[in-house]
Amino acid sequence: MLTRFCLYGLLKNQRYFEPVLVLALLDKGLGFGLVGVLFGIRELVVLLLEIPSGAIADVLGRRHALMASVGAYIVSFALLATCHRTGLLVLAMACYGVGEAFRSGTHKSLVFRWLEIQGRVREKTRVYGVTRSWSKYGSAIAVVVTGVLLASGVGYDLIFAATIVPYLALLLNLAGYPRSLESAAHAGRAPDDEDRPKRSLRRVTRHTFATLRKALRTPSISRLLVNSMGFEGIFHASKDYLQPVLAAIALAHLGASG
Repeated sequence: MLTRFCLYGLLKNQRYFEPVLVLALLDKGLGFGLVGVLFGIRELVVLLLEIPSGAIADVLGRRHALMASVGAYIVSFALLATCHRTGLLVLAMACYGVGEAFRSGTHKSLVFRWLEIQGRVREKTRVYGVTRSWSKYGSAIAVVVTGVLLASGVGYDLIFAATIVPYLALLLNLAGYPRSLESAAHAGRAPDDEDRPKRSLRRVTRHTFATLRKALRTPSISRLLVNSMGFEGIFHASKDYLQPVLAAIALAHLGASG
């Protein structure tokens, strides 16, 4: 399983379009304002689903939630690769947000669940460090692949399409995770157990509101949520605009030196 965990870390960071996402959207004829709106929609979806996604994962199973996350990513990448209409691009970024929300923290819980089953909880720091290192390897590989694709002269749409390939492999990898890694409510239960969690909208909704209410009523958690949203919201909204700024500086430098 450790190999599968490392493979997950490697594959999930194969987002070849990330260094040029803003440039790709500008190339589709969008203005900076509309690009900002698209990023805002993505972050809003993540914000709205952050707690509900965790509740849904607890009720329906973390492995299934993670596979749904990868599916949402694939839909997003396919739309970004093939569509130029604003409405479809909005849908693409919304799907991207769904993928982010359902992915956040879910795989870590699967790793910790595996350690509990194996009786190796004391090794969680080492195991998590190994999986994180493979995530960093994945990021480094993705940058190299992106550079090669751009140097070869392919269009941005093809870069979006190329990202789908490793995510399909990621989906297959997750499908091979054992059922025992599901949430504690699912682990070790036969499909026909009477006390099996009911996969109903009512149960998910009830669990979601209970989780949200507990988070808001706990001062330490509510402060953490506010601080996290404030910092990460500004950071994620501003960092992507570095792409066109750096591109403009590079072109200006080349023009001056030429």
